[in-house]
Amino acid sequence: MKRIAIAALVATLVAPAAFASQFPQLLSNNDISEIKAVAPNADLTNLTFDQAARLAAALHGGKGTHLGAEVRAILN
Repeated sequence: MKRIAIAALVATLVAPAAFASQFPQLLSNNDISEIKAVAPNADLTNLTFDQAARLAAALHGGKGTHLGAEVRAILN
C-alpha cells in the first residue's frame, strides 16, 4: 500500500512539469523587448498560448504601423 501511495505522490508532483513544457516558447527575448517598446505597461507574465501566438503573429506579420494598438487589444 505504501508503494502505491508513494507512486501516486510522485506522479502528482511530476505531472505539472511534464505538461508545462507541452507548448514551445513562442516569443523570443527580442520579441518581448519589442512588445515592451511599443506597449511599456504590457504584462507578459501569464500569457495564454493563444495570446502568445497572436502576439507573435502581430510582430512578424508586417503590420508595423498599428503594432502598439494591436498588442494592447490582444492583452486586454
